[in-house]
Amino acid sequence: MSEELSEELSEADKAFNAKYPLHIKSKSVAVQCQGISEFIDFLIGKGILFASYTGDRLFPCHISPTDLIGECYGIDPKELEKEKAAMMAEMRAADPG
Repeated sequence: MSEELSEELSEADKAFNAKYPLHIKSKSVAVQCQGISEFIDFLIGKGILFASYTGDRLFPCHISPTDLIGECYGIDPKELEKEKAAMMAEMRAADPG
């Protein structure tokens, strides 16, 4: 987040950003991630698979494209889910109804 934008945020927004950094990071790269995901889906639809060598043999990779994209941007999907769960719990606790 740029310094100028950071200065425009309220104290509550700054506190939220500090409390949920992966959520903020994932939102900031969402458009790029969506494009990459759509391209990977296109490749898979064409029968193109990801593979890696083990010794002199080639094996298909069985890793989630979502996990790879997250790793690329430094977003751990399990930690992001923990943040989302904490956000939801905080919202439920704040809701008087």
